[in-house]
Amino acid sequence: MADAGWRPNDVPDEYIKNHGSTAKKVMTVDIAKITEFTFISETLEKRKIKRVPVVKEGVLVAIVSRANIIQALISKGEGDLPKVDASNQEIRSKLLQELDQHAWASTATMNVVVNDGVVLFWGFVESDEAKEALKLAAESISGVKSVKNNSGVSAAPPYYI
Repeated sequence: MADAGWRPNDVPDEYIKNHGSTAKKVMTVDIAKITEFTFISETLEKRKIKRVPVVKEGVLVAIVSRANIIQALISKGEGDLPKVDASNQEIRSKLLQELDQHAWASTATMNVVVNDGVVLFWGFVESDEAKEALKLAAESISGVKSVKNNSGVSAAPPYYI
């Protein structure tokens, strides 16, 4: 009975947190917090969270979410945004075409950014091997100077995320 649908990282604590109906059951005890001078996106990605409280002198002054960051970027005029180098666009396009051919590279759970020939991966993959394969795929494309893989390994296959 336990084998049907069992996953190695399927633990009771996570079930309680995901399905609980009280704050005590779903809250995070070890919270991340930032100051007004912290790089928000790094904290969100590193801690794998969607929003983070901002504190000043120990007092909560705001809560910043990924949506807030996107809204701020969209509100900037087109002239305020950096221009994307055509070669970066070509690298990204070729890489996405390559990744689309492989089941282990779900672009639905990751983002690929190319800046000055540096490929950055963000999001989730199904295994350490898939993470290494992403790096290899990027390195095989002409014009890539380096690869920074910030992907995390998901407890569940990417199609569940």
